[in-house]
Amino acid sequence: KFTLGVSAICEYSDYDSIQSIDFPTLTDENSADLLMLSIPDNYNGGINVTVNGSPVVFDVPPQLVNDRIMLPMRAVFEALGASVDYNDGVITAVSGGKTIIHTIGESTVYVNNEAIETDVPSFVTNGRTLVPLSFISEALGADVQWVEETQTVVITLN
Repeated sequence: KFTLGVSAICEYSDYDSIQSIDFPTLTDENSADLLMLSIPDNYNGGINVTVNGSPVVFDVPPQLVNDRIMLPMRAVFEALGASVDYNDGVITAVSGGKTIIHTIGESTVYVNNEAIETDVPSFVTNGRTLVPLSFISEALGADVQWVEETQTVVITLN
């Protein structure tokens, strides 16, 4: 139930009284879903991502591919404070004393020259390299959680 109070001052009224207003019965045609007003700016109809509590905005949205969440690497790494460089299919990211080297299309990530295998290889879509969610936690040591109810990836780096 929703209650609305309306107050008005009538300059030309010679009396001060409370008036009632009859509002129509709400239907799908004359109402709006207020939950739609609280959707984060980065909502793309699919997967949302926060890094240390802040939403990450992507120019290429995260994707679900073969039951794996794939995230645009540069946007997430930069949100985590890493510098990211791309050179001829090889991505190098530096963050907190770690150097991460990854060749697009491979499932191996090198963290300070130590090989780490991810569950699926990266790929490029619309000029962005998408990496599996596990890549973030394994490469940077970040805590990564999936919140099914809101379709949100929560990444925290301490």
